Amino acid sequence: MHRMLRTFFSALGVLPLASSNKLQLFLTIYSWTMTLFLISLANYYESQFVVRWITLGGNVVTGCISPVIDFFVYVPLVCHLRQCCRHREQCREFVGIAKSDGTFIATTSSVTIIITSALTYYAMTHLAAANEMSKFQLYKASIYVFLMYNCTIITLLFCAVLNALSSRINNLKNCLTVAATPSLLRFLDVRKDRVVTLMFSAVSLHSGFLLITTLDMFCRSVHYSYILLWAYLGSKDAFPFVNYLPFAAALVVKIMILVHMAKTCFDAKKSVEEFSSKMFDVVLMRWDLQQNEHVQLMVLRQHSIKFAPGGFFELGKRFMISMVNAIAVYLTVLVQVSNLKS
Repeated sequence: MHRMLRTFFSALGVLPLASSNKLQLFLTIYSWTMTLFLISLANYYESQFVVRWITLGGNVVTGCISPVIDFFVYVPLVCHLRQCCRHREQCREFVGIAKSDGTFIATTSSVTIIITSALTYYAMTHLAAANEMSKFQLYKASIYVFLMYNCTIITLLFCAVLNALSSRINNLKNCLTVAATPSLLRFLDVRKDRVVTLMFSAVSLHSGFLLITTLDMFCRSVHYSYILLWAYLGSKDAFPFVNYLPFAAALVVKIMILVHMAKTCFDAKKSVEEFSSKMFDVVLMRWDLQQNEHVQLMVLRQHSIKFAPGGFFELGKRFMISMVNAIAVYLTVLVQVSNLKS
């Protein structure tokens, strides 16, 4: 399982993992070359499409916003590759931790099916059109979907690491009983601190990636929602959403990954707090433990963790509510600007 994951990540170019130095160098060059080449190619096709889109009288807002927010897809991949090249041992360790999470394979398979189905439909629709503008859009969409899939895999890997580490803390919490000895409590506390350190390392390694990816999810949600709303208001067809199914599928994937990431961070934080709370309850029930100075220090220490990439915001349920509110506000502004122009 571990080898399969490493081979899968190496083939996508998201993690240059290998056992030998020569193979590591080869995979590193392969990852950088593939990522930078696809970014350049996607920008070329995007610029060609936008010029023709605006020339033919298309919506200027949607045409100009797309190249700008593509920045939030390309940059996190470059940041992540840079971090992986500098911290290969940590990346290898996190891949080993992620293999124990059962939801990783299921979530990855679901995302793969959704993205593949959307891209297949998109290809069939644009090939049927058989014009130069449609071909540019098809080429760009194919590359973009692949890069977006890589970002999704990295995000799911981060969530799998947190899920596996949360399970370890929950297992340690189950060992806390009223009959626990001071030595056992110290042992469990040390193990818990080790797991929390791994959580901090995972957040630190993915900090820049998570920050820009979250901004990308926000911008894409606003953009795709606006496209779907614009199609619904401006189309005379009975089923206008059929022609914009890929945008709807991409929006569903973005929202699903964002919710999954926020829930994973919330559960990880909750597991650490529940461990500390249960240890406090165990000590409160035992007079001999209350008199032990080492146990007192363990209980008095602040046991909490925050998943705040870059220190800008904390991932969790409150973040999701704020994100939904912000999407609604910016979507309303975009619709009003379009109405003023018309």
